[in-house]
Amino acid sequence: MSDMRADPSRVRFLAALGRSRLLAPAELDRLARGHPRASGREVADALVAAGALTHYQADKLVRGVWQGLALGPYRILAPLGRGGMGTVVYLARDTRRAGLPADADLVALKLLPHRKAEADPKAFVRFRREMTLGKRVEHPRVARTLESGEVDAVHFPAAHFDRWFWTADRWRWATRPASAPTSRPGSTTSIRAGWFTAT
Repeated sequence: MSDMRADPSRVRFLAALGRSRLLAPAELDRLARGHPRASGREVADALVAAGALTHYQADKLVRGVWQGLALGPYRILAPLGRGGMGTVVYLARDTRRAGLPADADLVALKLLPHRKAEADPKAFVRFRREMTLGKRVEHPRVARTLESGEVDAVHFPAAHFDRWFWTADRWRWATRPASAPTSRPGSTTSIRAGWFTAT
């Protein structure tokens, strides 16, 4: 949990926000001109109230932590949970899908940093297999993988986010027997493990 009393200067907060790539440069310039007497915490609170930042993002930026809030086209909004193999799952916004109907640009990102992949090659092989097979899954209790790859030395699959499916108190790792109907029709692939799923 972050220290809610942390109150950096407005300049330090805006510098961290700029480095984070969460907002477009034009929006950042507009913010720099506004709130001339506000502290960093006050600017962060105003951005949260306006819906420009999440509480998670604001707390990180107030502490000067800007790394890891943007991953390629994804903007990290909040942590959702932990997966196997030392991975962390985040709620993220896909900036390429902006303008779609409500929440259609939200994804769940499962991240495996390159240093962890190098430290445990067997886990990395399992993770890559999951990334590949996750795109073939079509089952109502397994989140659909939209994309997978590596950005900024972080391996990831991005899964469809459904507000009703991804509830924090109902997570578990989806393990299925090889005979479970988790492959697309016509596929000969049987999948033993998939994304997080609700119980």
